[in-house]
Amino acid sequence: MVQSSQLKVSWAACGNDGHWCDFLLVKLDSDSLSKGGVYVIWSENADGSGKTAAYAGQGKPIADCLARHRDEVKITRHGGNDRVLRATNGRSALGRRAGSGTAPSKDSAIGAQQAPTAPGACSPCVTAP
Repeated sequence: MVQSSQLKVSWAACGNDGHWCDFLLVKLDSDSLSKGGVYVIWSENADGSGKTAAYAGQGKPIADCLARHRDEVKITRHGGNDRVLRATNGRSALGRRAGSGTAPSKDSAIGAQQAPTAPGACSPCVTAP
């Protein structure tokens, strides 16, 4: 029998209106990105439809992970041609971090798995093909 525990995560948004953050423009010096946790990068059409996960990961600090991913073609290739790359992050206890592999809703559950513990460590949960 396979058992799975679920973790509820409140995903971070940008601006006063709570829109999803632009992956390439999100300010990496924000307080929420200086801590460890989970994050999702996805692409969507300019109107917000057609969401496709590009990467789900975990690390500490999240800002370092996102900065590295901005230089990775396997992630950035999902943008362009009227597709926008988005990113969000959420806090979770170190031993409960993992990724869902889907673009998140404002509150969504993710499965639990062990995460890297060293500062500056980033690890994938799910990478899009």
